[in-house]
Amino acid sequence: MLGEVDHDKIQKDINQLRQQYPTETPAQLADRIIKQQGIEAAKVGVFTNLIPPFALFLFGLEFSAITKLQVEMIYKLAAAYNLTLETPLRRGENFALYNLSLGGGLIKTSLSFVEIIPGIGPIVGACSDAILLYGLGYATTWLYQNAVEQNQKMTQY
Repeated sequence: MLGEVDHDKIQKDINQLRQQYPTETPAQLADRIIKQQGIEAAKVGVFTNLIPPFALFLFGLEFSAITKLQVEMIYKLAAAYNLTLETPLRRGENFALYNLSLGGGLIKTSLSFVEIIPGIGPIVGACSDAILLYGLGYATTWLYQNAVEQNQKMTQY
């Protein structure tokens, strides 16, 4: 999945976001990206848990969709901080950050039994998927913000 990211599309999306909000800092753009991806994740959680008997069968689809959103978000956040997307370093960062989110994925897996309960399943699915994206997004933002600050300090000398 890391190799399937369309860098040009991601850069185009970020350029459009910059045009739409020209005065915003990379951190503010990152916040927008995280919220957008979190909403998309919540939609996946609702859709895949809407019909309780099928929720278990759709778990693989949900996992794939959430993974794709996570990977895209990491690259979008890198682009928001003006980091080069094509460098192999991005793929390694993405892999490391994604592995950090696996702990949240284990919690998500344990909640899958709750997600098949009629009525609350879609709510739990939406919330747990969104929380996964938010946590990963803010950890990634912290990493990229610090990387940019360190780079600025090094170029001052």
